[in-house]
Amino acid sequence: MLKVVIVADDFTGSNDTGVQLTKYGYMSVTVTEISEIEKYEEIADALIIDTETRVLPPPKAYEILKKISSSLGKYKNAVIYKKIDSTLRGNIGIELKALRESLKPEITVFAPAFPKNGRSTRNGIHYLNGVPVDRTELAKDPRNPVKTSEVKKLLEDCLSIPVRLKTLEEINKNLVESISQDIGTWDVFAFDAVTEEDLVKTAKAILSLEKKVLWVGSAGLAEALMMCLEKKKSKKGILTVAGSVSQVTRKQILRAAEEDHVYVVKIDINKALLDPDSEIKRVCDHTVEFLSNSKDVIIASALDQKDVDDAVQIGKTLGFSTADTSEAIARFLGEVVHEIVKNRKPAGMFLTGGDTAIHVVKRLSAVGCRINSELEPGIPELTLIGGTADGVRVVTKAGAFGNDESILNAIKFLRNI
Repeated sequence: MLKVVIVADDFTGSNDTGVQLTKYGYMSVTVTEISEIEKYEEIADALIIDTETRVLPPPKAYEILKKISSSLGKYKNAVIYKKIDSTLRGNIGIELKALRESLKPEITVFAPAFPKNGRSTRNGIHYLNGVPVDRTELAKDPRNPVKTSEVKKLLEDCLSIPVRLKTLEEINKNLVESISQDIGTWDVFAFDAVTEEDLVKTAKAILSLEKKVLWVGSAGLAEALMMCLEKKKSKKGILTVAGSVSQVTRKQILRAAEEDHVYVVKIDINKALLDPDSEIKRVCDHTVEFLSNSKDVIIASALDQKDVDDAVQIGKTLGFSTADTSEAIARFLGEVVHEIVKNRKPAGMFLTGGDTAIHVVKRLSAVGCRINSELEPGIPELTLIGGTADGVRVVTKAGAFGNDESILNAIKFLRNI
């Protein structure tokens, strides 16, 4: 499910902005053909659309942006970001006009600065390494000359509406209150920025207003925005489901349980097989409480060999073979996770034991997964596609794989993406 859509006017700019998102765990895809967008809607967190309109005649750039923007309305919960050149080259104003006409944002935020690369804005003048951009060699670019360094003038000439400039002085005071007072009179705001912190302050203030925003900037604002969105995320715990009864997995559980933030909820196998509804409720209630308090939870079917032997014996009293008992427990764990996700979707999941993993995935109605990386030999990290846990990052492990630290390492990884 797309969380961010970026519209960029050239290929290198698409990618230098996309990489800012990958730093925060977004699976980012750049497409160069509009017809390819739908192919990646379900597997990408962030989609960057390269329009290649920077050097086109303004009417043609407007036409292309209108076509693209008409299809962006369906991404109601996604951040929409217009990536522009950090030296103000290109059809910035006319492309912004096309996007605004279709998307109808409540606020348009314009902050072209990229301080890490020497691009800054002070008192509405945009600079490259301390020189106004229209006085640099970029003003003589044969294909795409910069015509002005005044950001307010750049926007007002194309949009034909007044633009409110927010200077460094305002940014460093009560920016939220300042913008709140201006909304209604202005809906397009240009922002100064000479440091990364200036951009972060701007992004944080705008996000706090909870308005429909069209973000416009270079890779600098994109990184600041991702940083602020990351901090806004509710801190939910990681859910580990250990259906494997191998000695390797049991050691991994006990090692992880030594950490203060990790809680083990052990399945009562007798109740799981004889009275599954009440045991599902008990396990779910405990787990959701811990997850809601940003704790990591391991649901375990066995912690020692006695637990394994007892499960086999209970199964026999019910006429189950060892394989039947294992299957029944895996199915039970799938139901447990289904109930947990309905109440509190975890920040990520670790599934160990092949039967357990597939029962969980199927019960969550996932249609598949995107394979992202390998944490340890034979221990992949994935993203679920479809179902009630769509987009949740998952690590899977065969029961006998890994070392004593493997579950703990996976929890730490999932917490930090």
